[in-house]
Amino acid sequence: MRTPTAKGGFFASLRQIRGATLIAAAGAGLALYLLVLSLGDGTGADQLKTWALLVLAISLFATHVLPEHVTALTVFLLALLGDIAPADVVFSGFEVGALWLLFSGIIIGAAAQEAGLGAFIARRILSLWRMTYTRAVVLLIVIALVLGLIVPATIPRIILLMPVALGLAEAMGFEEGGKGYTGLALAAGLGTFLPTFAVVTANLPAVVHVGVIESVYGIKVSYAEFLIYQLPAVGILRAVVLMALLLLLFSQPGQPVTETSRERMTLRQFRLSIVLFGAIIFWATDVFHGIHPAWIAMAAAVVILWPSSRLISPTAFREKIDLAPVLYVASLLSIGAIMINNGLDAELGDFILGFVSFSPDSQLINLYLLTVLSQLVCLISTTPAAPILLVPIAGELGQASEIPLMGVLMAQLVGFSSALLPYQAPPLIVLLSLCKVRFRDVVKVIMLVALATLFLGVPVAYLWWGSLGLL
Repeated sequence: MRTPTAKGGFFASLRQIRGATLIAAAGAGLALYLLVLSLGDGTGADQLKTWALLVLAISLFATHVLPEHVTALTVFLLALLGDIAPADVVFSGFEVGALWLLFSGIIIGAAAQEAGLGAFIARRILSLWRMTYTRAVVLLIVIALVLGLIVPATIPRIILLMPVALGLAEAMGFEEGGKGYTGLALAAGLGTFLPTFAVVTANLPAVVHVGVIESVYGIKVSYAEFLIYQLPAVGILRAVVLMALLLLLFSQPGQPVTETSRERMTLRQFRLSIVLFGAIIFWATDVFHGIHPAWIAMAAAVVILWPSSRLISPTAFREKIDLAPVLYVASLLSIGAIMINNGLDAELGDFILGFVSFSPDSQLINLYLLTVLSQLVCLISTTPAAPILLVPIAGELGQASEIPLMGVLMAQLVGFSSALLPYQAPPLIVLLSLCKVRFRDVVKVIMLVALATLFLGVPVAYLWWGSLGLL
């Protein structure tokens, strides 16, 4: 075997190091520097150690150089060993209802995927019409929204719907990578992700957002309340914009599909659909009965896991249910609590307010500034991690902008849910891995949706929230 020269071997090995690894290493180096500074600063030691933990956590979560559950456990361990906060604060994320909403949602999603309920619904709806490209795009996005109510996790929904979309593309004669193929794939993938931020149970970042709100301010945002606030600007507007973009950019004539599905719902699918329909009814009416969405989801999960219900295989909890996201979210919620405990919310708020000048005369301009600020924070922290930076400073931003706290919190979600690049959101990476679409096509569409959210969604939100008394 030939030994590489020092010059060639060194630079070749450098080229093999991924950019994500370099970013994570830089983050770890900055965290170490802040930790060293904390050793010589008696007054601000806790704040510096908290900054070190925050920088390390965000750099590792954003780059995915370690599995999220490993990073989460590392965060817990370092917080305890470094005496950054008391144990009850470090583990406070496990006390937030949103975490148990995610836990139960994983179980519900696993049952729906195992039973094939999502794919069944998609195939049956698509088989009711003589399918053209236009109808296929519209119906795939509508189905994606419906699945957002049934299957709480985004990635399983993409996994459920993408084969249906690609099968439809093949039946219509679209070539892989072609315009029609790309349009249908993006309808399934982006339709599953972008508009469903209006449903609090449908996306992990939304769950983290309401969880941090509950952890920091003690405000419990109900399912119905969240849906009412976000449906016009985030749900309906994004769905319509996405449909228009896919019809404008990727429209292609194809073979009409007229085959009607004769598939019938199995007994297991029928019984599971009853459980999920009951959960949706209770979620939608939680304003009246006051039961937290997490406990409704947990009741559905208990019914699904009950041995005699036979709604999920007996070994599924051990073999098919991935609880790593639970640790991930618990660590994010705990970081938010640690920031509040050690006063970092005030420090970060003062720092941001030094660069942002809110208008004393226009709430609309201030709403734009809050949304753009959230988008920028998401660029450096990724969508799931953005709430831990944004929510704790919402109080100071509200005072400076003269927008009520809940208005600031809802505007933050509009901002950080508008991903500009795929690395910001794991579901977009899954989308790219499941189909043969070009990276630039994905970036082009999500950037255009983000611009539409900014220039159309913010005014819609301003008018809608004003009518509700939120502003």
